[in-house]
This record gives sequence, C-alpha cells and structure tokens, in this order.
Amino acid sequence: MAGFKSYPYAYINNRIVPIEQANVSIMTNALHYGIGIFGGIKAYDSPTGSAIFRLDDHLLR
Repeated sequence: MAGFKSYPYAYINNRIVPIEQANVSIMTNALHYGIGIFGGIKAYDSPTGSAIFRLDDHLLR
C-alpha cells in the first residue's frame, strides 16, 4: 500500500504491545458503526496566504 508505514509496537488496552499482539475484536463498535477517534484542523486561504484556525490551541490539546 503506497504511503503505509508499519510500526513495531501498538498502544492497546492501556499497554504497549508488539504489533502482532494488537488485536481488535470483530464485534467492536468501531468496526460496525464507524466510531473512532481522530483529530483535525481547519485551514483557510487568506490574502496573506494560508491561515490555520487556532493553531496554538490545537497544539496544546
């Protein structure tokens, strides 16, 4: 897959484990309903170039 980077460890169930042991049940809500966690940031065109909305606040989170 283009751009895919594999990592040797994963954080799952409050532990860091080898990637081979990081399993998710097929019954998890994330798979059935698309529930998950993601972050995003807004950027806009402005007369002086791109403007990122509240970048400092975003980085503090």
